[in-house]
Amino acid sequence: KIGLVLVGTDPVAVDYVVAQLFGFQPRRVPYLKYFLKHRKLPLEIEIVGKTIDDCLIETSFKRAPHPSLLLGLSHFIYRAGDKVAKIQKKLRNMSVF
Repeated sequence: KIGLVLVGTDPVAVDYVVAQLFGFQPRRVPYLKYFLKHRKLPLEIEIVGKTIDDCLIETSFKRAPHPSLLLGLSHFIYRAGDKVAKIQKKLRNMSVF
């Protein structure tokens, strides 16, 4: 138990903060890096209460030495989501008679 409650309207922004709490660099977490690059994750995340430095969590977690299948799958899901979004945009722009 870490004794923290984390709440946010943007789940990716919450994960960004959690990565920092556990001592990870968010830009080195593949899906956070993706969102920073493609989804314009807000760089100004409002934190209410204690600072991240006050809440750092000591852990023995380490980065996996090799990318896992799950990381590849998550990349595929995000890429598929981009394609769906493009198709939806095209459909919205089409004239309906």
